Amino acid sequence: IGENTSFSAAEKRAVLRAAVETAAGRVPVLTGVAELPALLEAWAVAVR
Repeated sequence: IGENTSFSAAEKRAVLRAAVETAAGRVPVLTGVAELPALLEAWAVAVR
């Protein structure tokens, strides 16, 4: 799980956005949901 659980939803979106921009379509970017207490919020971040 690592540091992901300490990020806010906005921070998670920013990290994912940066990863997608860096990959620039060359490789798939996968993200997961690993936070049980905030499952719905984490799911919302993952599907954006």
